[in-house]
Amino acid sequence: MQVHLGDKPAIAMSQQMSQGIWNGTAPYLSTALLLMLATLASSATHILPFELLPVAAAISLGVLSKGLYSILAPLVEIRQLSRLSPQQIEEAVDLKDPLQNGSKELVKLWGEDSLLSWPGALEPVIHERDVHMAKTIWAAATGKAGSPAFIRTVDGSGQTWKYMMPDNAVDSDACPSGYGSGVYKPREVQSIVAVVGSAHVRGIITELQRINKKA
Repeated sequence: MQVHLGDKPAIAMSQQMSQGIWNGTAPYLSTALLLMLATLASSATHILPFELLPVAAAISLGVLSKGLYSILAPLVEIRQLSRLSPQQIEEAVDLKDPLQNGSKELVKLWGEDSLLSWPGALEPVIHERDVHMAKTIWAAATGKAGSPAFIRTVDGSGQTWKYMMPDNAVDSDACPSGYGSGVYKPREVQSIVAVVGSAHVRGIITELQRINKKA
């Protein structure tokens, strides 16, 4: 048996998510800051008519509020989730519709997936990982080694699981050389089970269909 770790490493995903969130929120915050500075400068130098200063200030605050709301609203949702009882949490994150209903819409669970609402988070957290996991699932299903894996080995001392790297990685960043207990080669595939989050199911299926068409 081989247990493939087909997701992106957490450290790589965290870096990409941080960069995505920064790219998504920086325009709002920087624009608001510039507008506020311009408003203050206009107030001091009387460039703008006095009656227009409240309008400029309101625009600045509106842009700033939009940026702050996009950051704080998901945190408020998480706080609300944390105050629920275990049974209430189960009810809140329960899937109301089957994943196999033919829809390609992202399945986003209230509270549990709230951070996906952060500007710039959806692409690195969901879409890029959908593509990556679809590639590693396809590699495993077609008898190729594409991701790190725990390989079951049996010797005189009994059964052990060794963390090993593939001989042909889908993503070299996810399979750094020198780590693990050597390199493994895939065995003949009899069956494969992919364990993924509900938010990834439809995206992975779509990507697998695309890979299959190109194969």
